[in-house]
Amino acid sequence: MINIELPTRTLHLPESWEELNIKQLIFALQLLQQLSSGIISTDEARFKLLFFITGYRPSRSVKDKIDIEIISLNLQNLADLMNFIFRKEDDKLMPNDVFMNNPFPTITIGSKRYHGKIFDRGYIPKTDITALEFSDMLDIYTSMVKNSGNEKFTDECVNTICAILYPSNKDHRENIKGKQPRRMKKLHPTIKFGIILWFSGIIRYFSTHPSYSILFGSGSDTDNKITVGMYESVLSISEAGYGDITTIENQNLLSFFDAQVKNLKSIVSRAVAQGVDKVKLSIELKLPLTIIEKLC
Repeated sequence: MINIELPTRTLHLPESWEELNIKQLIFALQLLQQLSSGIISTDEARFKLLFFITGYRPSRSVKDKIDIEIISLNLQNLADLMNFIFRKEDDKLMPNDVFMNNPFPTITIGSKRYHGKIFDRGYIPKTDITALEFSDMLDIYTSMVKNSGNEKFTDECVNTICAILYPSNKDHRENIKGKQPRRMKKLHPTIKFGIILWFSGIIRYFSTHPSYSILFGSGSDTDNKITVGMYESVLSISEAGYGDITTIENQNLLSFFDAQVKNLKSIVSRAVAQGVDKVKLSIELKLPLTIIEKLC
């Protein structure tokens, strides 16, 4: 929190998503929805959030031009502190998708409460998202991005991702094909927006991670598709002695990626030691030469 002492009170301004209460979180996400739709600007979003959090309302009794200018400047400085809801990408402000943990640990639909999946970014990250769940969500998210103009299809994708992240059944496939995606239709759009924003941050966490990023495409595609296909990865890791296919699919996502990186390093190291040309190896493994160099 940023604490700012004023003559009559102390302002407590948040610096991250985690410092917002649930009402503030919902309001901030609504602003990002409006921003994404082109309804408001980034400056308007900052000011609206500042006024909502502090409860401040500009006084109409101030008439002096100099006083108005001073107040406006101070408000602008305070509003600039609301920048935590954004992140910079290619000199553009984007919605900040970095949540230290699930912003909605539980959701309620009707009379039923569903517990969300865990993805905590701590000193030691932890998650209960499995490799198969992540792979399916990534495929769905990719399709959603590519078909963003199709509103009905987008809604179906969002509902299915939410159903996976807030399961009603221990069987992952049942959560996709069963009633859970239909239940998610009743979930408030802003909450679904926040869940998808959180998941996009999980994708970006892995695609930009110093170790795990080698498993992702290095091109300009926004879908950040994993270079090594899920089935091929599971099969390869299974053959390397990390367990049977079902066990690996249901493995903790972090453990799966660790095993995948370790297996790739082993494959590349053995091939290079046997004299295989790195360029040829790059073509055969369908990995950029820069990644082959990293894996050696």
